Amino acid sequence: MDDYKSEFVNAQYTILIVDDDIDTGEVMSMILREEGYKVQFASDIQGAEAFLKTLPNLIFLDLKLGGTDGGEFCKRIKGDPEFMHIPVIITSAAGDFAAARAIECKAEDCLLKPFNIAELDVMMDKYVK
Repeated sequence: MDDYKSEFVNAQYTILIVDDDIDTGEVMSMILREEGYKVQFASDIQGAEAFLKTLPNLIFLDLKLGGTDGGEFCKRIKGDPEFMHIPVIITSAAGDFAAARAIECKAEDCLLKPFNIAELDVMMDKYVK
């Protein structure tokens, strides 16, 4: 019964995942959907911009999106009064560089790849619940 109640509560939250690695996006989406969240997935900035208009509750944003800089997109989000309230978590395998870039672009946090479900859950608890 508690799992059902948890899924019902989580269903009010929409999570946007932006990652050009389709496998990573699908795994994150699957995990979050199993926890009851609504999930939107975009593999590029153009798709992310379309979903951004729906005002997701949290964004997981890869730093390197093909030829596009996810950090620059984060700066645009954080500089726009309509979207600046949405927490952005930078995702990357770039270690210290990713953490520094997350600070620079005003993201709320950084989740280093590869990550595990517990790390993802910590981010969800910290920024959504």
